[in-house]
Amino acid sequence: MTLKAEIKNFTETELRCKCCKLFNMSDQHLINLQALRYRYGLPLAVTSGCRCMKHNGSVGGVPNSRHQASTKEADATDLTCNDLPALYHVAKNIGLFKEVIWYAASGFIHVSSYPDKPGIYYGEVDK
Repeated sequence: MTLKAEIKNFTETELRCKCCKLFNMSDQHLINLQALRYRYGLPLAVTSGCRCMKHNGSVGGVPNSRHQASTKEADATDLTCNDLPALYHVAKNIGLFKEVIWYAASGFIHVSSYPDKPGIYYGEVDK
């Protein structure tokens, strides 16, 4: 599968599963990622995009992880940058993500478009 949405600041390579190169990500999530990048205005690095079931298990991901792309389109990405507090603020306020979780000690922010989730969750963990 190749990128279907026009994405300027992210590559399929950086969004692929790190162990098997699987790529199966929702177009809406890709569009949301690009919108976040435009709004944030500075480079973002992907620390985790799509994951196969094996890789998801090896990194401690939950069985129904939004990163998991073996049986559905993934709609979650973990991002890092030079100013995580600013990115967290932008990701929360842009209104495109159902989950925005700041893993402060680990140095990344998880964003998920999660189309079937009824509410919105924002959180900060491992500070």
